[in-house]
Amino acid sequence: MTFAAEPITGRGVLDLSFLLTHASHVLATRMTAAFAEIGITPREYCVLAHAMGGSYTQIELAKLADLDKTTMLNTMARPSPVPDSPLVV
Repeated sequence: MTFAAEPITGRGVLDLSFLLTHASHVLATRMTAAFAEIGITPREYCVLAHAMGGSYTQIELAKLADLDKTTMLNTMARPSPVPDSPLVV
């Protein structure tokens, strides 16, 4: 998909906030699609990329990935392949 930005009528400059929002949306959409092919989300990739840097606790990884503790737990928790068993973290 190509996108040609043009200034708003009556202005000689582009709307920077629109361009940044659009770029963010396109990046998020493409990253989500690409990571879906290998079964992870962009957030999971972020945590894994930071985890590759050393040995960290979940709280340390959450700080590195700029996630709160609840989001970190939800990101790391996967349902167990065995029914009625606890989450695997």
